[in-house]
Amino acid sequence: MKLVVDLLGFEYGKSYGFQEYLFNLLDDFCKYRDKILAKRIVLLVQSSQSKYFRERFGDVFVYKCFTCSSLFSRIFKEGQIIGGLKLEQQDILLFVGNTMPIVNTKAKKVLVVHDLLFRHGAFFSKTPYYYLFRLHRYFYIPYSLAKADKIIAISNFTKNEISKAYNVPEEKIETIYNYFNFDKYDKDKLTEKSVIHGKYILCVCANYKHKNHITVLKAFEQFCKVNKDFNLVFIGSLSSDAYDFIRQLDSSVKNKILIRQHLTNADMKKVYTNASMFVSASLYEGLGMPVVEALYFGLPTLLSDISIHHEVSMDMAQYFPSLSYEVLSELFVENATHRKNNDTVLKSTLIKLYDKDNTSMRYINLLNHI
Repeated sequence: MKLVVDLLGFEYGKSYGFQEYLFNLLDDFCKYRDKILAKRIVLLVQSSQSKYFRERFGDVFVYKCFTCSSLFSRIFKEGQIIGGLKLEQQDILLFVGNTMPIVNTKAKKVLVVHDLLFRHGAFFSKTPYYYLFRLHRYFYIPYSLAKADKIIAISNFTKNEISKAYNVPEEKIETIYNYFNFDKYDKDKLTEKSVIHGKYILCVCANYKHKNHITVLKAFEQFCKVNKDFNLVFIGSLSSDAYDFIRQLDSSVKNKILIRQHLTNADMKKVYTNASMFVSASLYEGLGMPVVEALYFGLPTLLSDISIHHEVSMDMAQYFPSLSYEVLSELFVENATHRKNNDTVLKSTLIKLYDKDNTSMRYINLLNHI
């Protein structure tokens, strides 16, 4: 029996969240290799990406390397590549990135769905790339869900959305959270990027419209009228409309907005530890691991009032209407004098919820069972 993991869509450094999920999962496939029934684990990778896997995992896996010059080249070649493997009924294909190619194979198919963001058109820029991206998803997602023998959703929110949107039987979908490595913060070196002076509000983000940076910026602008002691720190990138908004702010507010990128895990530990509060105004998430990080480090955590935020925070945060910068500004004022939460029970609950037994080992058990 072979386990084949389709990683042809992976590009190092392109999506930090997906990359961390994938490397954590494969780390545990290595660590608990003796518990996996498959005699061989084969990784399908782009030739340009194979070095990242070989450096990290050595010869634990078998690597099959291919060259796809573009996203659309990969879409057309992926099915042919997998079909050429001549897999048998006892073999398993694991698709980790929301879709699977159109392929004729006897092997069992397990599909991991992280989100259905593509269904929410208002969150996307009107560019040819995103039109084609969404068109691909509209065609391949229903096919993938129908053809998969088992579906893994990374949250109950995602499971429910799949079930309702595509009438997929709930028993076909299993919720398995992403493994979270709480030990990672002590394995890197600190850099100068972690140095942030004074008190600050922290937002960990990416340059997507649905992250709703504008609401955070408007709330901070209003907050600065009554409290000039805080900075607003973004870790990551902002959407283009957020950068436009910052440019038109008064310099007294603009100078308090800091953007840092490419921090190490040790940097992130220091940034979380020294922050006064954490905020996410996101309109949509598949899971939202920065929320877990904020709670783990005991920060007052201010979240937009969406279903997934309640799930991932276990209702241990404070919530505001997603577009109400006025309410968020009031929460900034309210939490400006609050101390951090040193609740050891909350921290131990988080560690248990996202440890290997509830995440990677459940993958392994599912793959062995199927």
